[in-house]
Amino acid sequence: MKSKDINKFIFINPSPNLYKISRFVKSFGKEVDYIYTRDFLNLNSEKIFYMTPRDFRKFDLTMLEKNYDDKGIYSYKKNFFRNKYVKKCVEELEHNDSYMSCANYVDFQIINRQRIMEYFTNTESTNFIDYTSLIGGISENDYCYIAAWLPDYIKNRSLSKFFLFAFETDIDLEKCFGSDFFVVFFGGCRFEIAAWNDRLYILSNRNENVLEKLRNKFTFMNKFKFKKVLEKTITKNCNPWFVKGEKRNLIIVNDYSFFNLSVKLPEDWYTGAGRYLCTEMQL
Repeated sequence: MKSKDINKFIFINPSPNLYKISRFVKSFGKEVDYIYTRDFLNLNSEKIFYMTPRDFRKFDLTMLEKNYDDKGIYSYKKNFFRNKYVKKCVEELEHNDSYMSCANYVDFQIINRQRIMEYFTNTESTNFIDYTSLIGGISENDYCYIAAWLPDYIKNRSLSKFFLFAFETDIDLEKCFGSDFFVVFFGGCRFEIAAWNDRLYILSNRNENVLEKLRNKFTFMNKFKFKKVLEKTITKNCNPWFVKGEKRNLIIVNDYSFFNLSVKLPEDWYTGAGRYLCTEMQL
């Protein structure tokens, strides 16, 4: 089946970028709907801080968007040369800062474009469902489901495996982290850190001793108690091409986002992504 034959597209846990793609899908005459799982992190950050032992950068809503000419983001379909190009871009980050050896193409985009989109709280759906229930029903219909990350592990060379943790703590999260979002690199590790709903959330590329590594790096954390209340595996697409999931009508895209925060991209990227979903995908 080709995507042009599908009339309804359902977006799972849409970020600002994914939501904007859905608007273009709708403009092509397709029916659009939204589903949120209980894993959805509705972060309302306005700043992203990138930290390594040798560098510190801030990106926010007020920064002027750089006119960065990178055609790699338009690689909606994978091939050998596009794969080589993306690897070269990521290697460039490590060349400029050796601590970013585990960076990805999303990091490359935010560092070079330097602007995030305004967050939103989507009110089009208030129903939160279990992920297992969602996946179980996907193969039973002819809809197309679009996601940028899944609260489960899908074995695919084009997808990346991360580990999501949540901690209850006696740290004053509002005073310490506020609503800011942090991406931290050191010791071959990459951490995304944010406070939400009175919990500290950490997304890591490794699952061994995550809290201990952060405590060793940020010694002030040793003064406080932490209780782990969540640990799960996350699958994300960090490459520009669209990837089919385990179900034939589940598509995993790179939305260049940090949950509910998105890198601001050129307008024709959103149009191109919407057109590719509606007309060129082979399911």
